[in-house]
Amino acid sequence: MDRTGALALPQRQQVEQSRTALLEKISRTQDEHGAVLAQYGEMLTEILTLLRSENGPAR
Repeated sequence: MDRTGALALPQRQQVEQSRTALLEKISRTQDEHGAVLAQYGEMLTEILTLLRSENGPAR
């Protein structure tokens, strides 16, 4: 490996570590958002069920 490549190796490793950490964070965030959206979907379903039962059958 030439001198330039040897000097750049730690930088490449740091970039790869940062990239991996960012991808993991994005994945966790997507999982959290998916869980929240699922909860909202359940709440909306319950609300619609209650509204339909109070208002009778749809016309």
